[in-house]
Amino acid sequence: MRWIKTIYTPIVLSLVLALGLWIGHMSADRVSIRSLSLQSPEEAKVRQLLRLIEDQYVDQVNADSIMELAITEMLHRLDPHSSYVSAEEVLANQEDMQGSFQGIGIEFQMYRDTMTVVRVIKNGPAFKRGILAGDRIYEVNDSLMFGPNLNSLDLVGVIKGPEGTTVKLGIRSQLDGVTKTLEVERDFIPLPSVNASFMIKDSVGYIKLSRFSEQSSKEVHQSLKTLKKEGMKKLILDLRDNPGGLMSAAQEIVDEFLEKGKIVVITKDRAGKAIEYKASKKGLFENGEMVVLINEGSASASEIVAGALQDHRRASIVGRRSFGKGLVQREVELIDGSRVRLTSFRYYTPNGRSIQKPFSNDYESYIREAYERPMDSTEKRTEEEARNLEEGGIAPEHLVRLDSVFSNPWVYHLLPPGLMDQWVFGFVDKNRKQFSVLDSQEFEQNYSVDSLVDKMSKDVLAETPHPAWTDSSRKEISNRLKALLARNLFGDQGFYPVFLQDDPFVIEGLQILTK
Repeated sequence: MRWIKTIYTPIVLSLVLALGLWIGHMSADRVSIRSLSLQSPEEAKVRQLLRLIEDQYVDQVNADSIMELAITEMLHRLDPHSSYVSAEEVLANQEDMQGSFQGIGIEFQMYRDTMTVVRVIKNGPAFKRGILAGDRIYEVNDSLMFGPNLNSLDLVGVIKGPEGTTVKLGIRSQLDGVTKTLEVERDFIPLPSVNASFMIKDSVGYIKLSRFSEQSSKEVHQSLKTLKKEGMKKLILDLRDNPGGLMSAAQEIVDEFLEKGKIVVITKDRAGKAIEYKASKKGLFENGEMVVLINEGSASASEIVAGALQDHRRASIVGRRSFGKGLVQREVELIDGSRVRLTSFRYYTPNGRSIQKPFSNDYESYIREAYERPMDSTEKRTEEEARNLEEGGIAPEHLVRLDSVFSNPWVYHLLPPGLMDQWVFGFVDKNRKQFSVLDSQEFEQNYSVDSLVDKMSKDVLAETPHPAWTDSSRKEISNRLKALLARNLFGDQGFYPVFLQDDPFVIEGLQILTK
């Protein structure tokens, strides 16, 4: 797409103007594009221009690519969040929002040119057929699946498929080297939006929510139910880097924490007509103390939750000012299966604050703004000022300085998680028998990585000059190394209890809840 944008910018801008007139006739309701008139002069002009380009332009062009780029450019000129979703991307988006996909229930990565199983989803089709983490998949439906040119997306395409269909896999066990052929019947596989939930300290529970899908409120409800049985009296709800999702899921989750009748969020259309959405039932956790963690990556539905709990003084907000996405999109299906997400409403917190930050036509600057904010305390406000912020996003009453988060050069420059994770995967792969006797709790409490820290840094850094260890560096690296080991062995439910032990956001939240 980048080469198209460079060469055909004048063409695109011309199409944008014509398409802007055409699409301006669309209803705000979710409708099929087939219900719109196909005989307008504006549409005829666009068709004529495209045919002219195809027939007479000096170079060979792809008219479909030009049209898609034109639609994308035009929508970004309306606002930063009206967007185009190609037909190929629609399915992936639907899976995220529905909270499931159709496949065999494995996570894999390419390791030494071979498709290697990283994790098997419990009780999924692959689990039932005895596939284990570390197994190599060297063949899919009689086609060999190894080599340097394999594309992970292509591999996903051949493994996934409709429920009830089967896929034939050639498997080599990493534990004993035995090869076998298995037929695995595909099924619906859950995509959890609650990455982890556990008791983080004494009577304090922790829930990490990564997005808002159709299943999110059920997942949060079940997590709250389980944690209360385990003695939870206080809660940390982690919405960091949660980009949002379904507004209905945000409403249902807030309903667990607010009394019936309290406003959750307000929407307004272009005529200024306001609709108030309120808590409608008895929630599981309406009274216990709460902290909500947010950062620059928390947006949309995350900001609905944080804003509602902040306005009602139901929770303390900890972290960094959220992204500031307060525009609501409706999807309109186009004739080829692609979709347009067109902004139809604005979000407001219960006290009437607009969640949306200011924007201009510079889309890239708008996106970058959230990640170019000062790392130090220049945004610090009083708690009351934070609750009444009017510049977009949700401001925390308790700010976490990013210069404290990213202060260790060992962790964030010399040994970032990407490099460490490759080493960790190889180490786990060589030692699966040793790790197979441990469960996640035994690993967290008893497994020591002290002897691995120097070996890992030596292997990863090789001959790269580096500063000497400090005590704080060694402690932090040890924690990250153990957390990455836990993720490879037990998934997110094993990762977060270890990783969060030195997390400044969580430490601040615990201080608030336990003081």
